[in-house]
Amino acid sequence: NASYSTSDGLTNSRNTNYNIQDGGTPQGTSDGSVRNSNGHTYNMSLNANKGFADRFHVSLSGDFSESVNDNFTAKEDTTTSTITYKAINIDGNGTNRRWSLGSVLQYEIDENRNLSFNYNYSDTYRVTEQLAYDVTDPALSQVDTVNTQRFTTANNTHSASLDFNNYFDKLKGNLLIRLEYASTMLDRDESFPDPDGYNRRFNSFRPMVSFNRQTMINSWNVSYTSSASTPSLEQVRPKLDNTNLYSVTSGNPLLQQSRSHSFSGRYSTVIGEAGRQIARELEASG
Repeated sequence: NASYSTSDGLTNSRNTNYNIQDGGTPQGTSDGSVRNSNGHTYNMSLNANKGFADRFHVSLSGDFSESVNDNFTAKEDTTTSTITYKAINIDGNGTNRRWSLGSVLQYEIDENRNLSFNYNYSDTYRVTEQLAYDVTDPALSQVDTVNTQRFTTANNTHSASLDFNNYFDKLKGNLLIRLEYASTMLDRDESFPDPDGYNRRFNSFRPMVSFNRQTMINSWNVSYTSSASTPSLEQVRPKLDNTNLYSVTSGNPLLQQSRSHSFSGRYSTVIGEAGRQIARELEASG
């Protein structure tokens, strides 16, 4: 499968913030921008599967996507307390590439049991460039180093899991046990305004267990699932972001990935000749 698309857009925004204390002089800021952007996106995916030796089955999948955009932004900032006005023109462009590969090897132990090994890899590469000029005084136009930047971001994730499925004839139920391990690398290399680099790896173990049973009259299932959410590079990178002078931010290098555990149960049954269904659910997470 493959697809190609283009985009073109114009955005106009303005934000004003005032604060008056004890009848004093209004304190606040006003900023606005006009942004014109265009770009294209390309996507491609591939899937294949093959069975062999009666008990083995292999599946492969992969995809690739690329998006390229160019943009121009005219930005104005005003500080009301000092009547300070600033105008900035920004030329920017960016490239985003992502590709991933997935594989599954399944082994049929017998008609009721099977084992499967799953491996997935994804890679994201992004280049961002923007050149900003301070045009508050057109006759003294100069490079604005706060909004001028060039950096590359390269993130990748490996994940591997082992699944065990067992169907119990007498119980008419299926048990699934999954043991999964994932590792994510966040990497950024900045060449302007200051040569700088930062990377950090996050690892997580994510087990999962579920059991479900279904008959002609009723069904029920219980499950336990664990997950982990990796923070973005901007959230952990220990450097001030002062592209917005009214809201200076910085990442927290001590920030850890968030983990969650959830338990769920569901029961449903059919009653009466009309076949009405009653269901009950219970969920807990933390």
